[in-house]
Amino acid sequence: MLPMVHTVRNLLFVLLAVMGVAILLKGTGGDDRRQEVRTRTPPQSERQSAAPRTPAPAPAPANEMVLRPGQGGHYYVTADVGGAEIRFLVDTGASLIALSADDAERIGLEPDSLDYNGVVQTANGTTRVAPVTLDEVRIGQMEVDRVEAIVSQAPMGMSLLGMSFLRRLEGYRVEDGNLVLSW
Repeated sequence: MLPMVHTVRNLLFVLLAVMGVAILLKGTGGDDRRQEVRTRTPPQSERQSAAPRTPAPAPAPANEMVLRPGQGGHYYVTADVGGAEIRFLVDTGASLIALSADDAERIGLEPDSLDYNGVVQTANGTTRVAPVTLDEVRIGQMEVDRVEAIVSQAPMGMSLLGMSFLRRLEGYRVEDGNLVLSW
């Protein structure tokens, strides 16, 4: 066992000696060449950017609207419907625009005289609805005519801007956390 201890000790001694020589040589001219290579500036024709260049963003087209997420990460928009401003929650899961009775009244409909002959399944259960057609829904410069909608007989906290409006646009997408509507 004793010869093995001597061998390990000798190997450590040799390793330390080699490391010491390498440290001493660090200050000699051998390293100067490497430093020169590291600091050499290549001619303009050889230079490459460390990161690929990103083209400047194109200006946003005039036919796009960007909606930033609001409370709870939802997207909200105010639309002119029949001359009244209605606040909507954008809902891609809703087949149609769904108006609350209060908002229906604000645009000139009489909720008590509507025919609630439809039934829909919502997150809150089944409810009766009255089908209506909105002559025009305008959001900024975006305008969609003759849009199918429903008026809910059940109380709603907010009207929903559903797919009967969204599918009439050129498109919609989520980009950088914002909802982009294009027409």
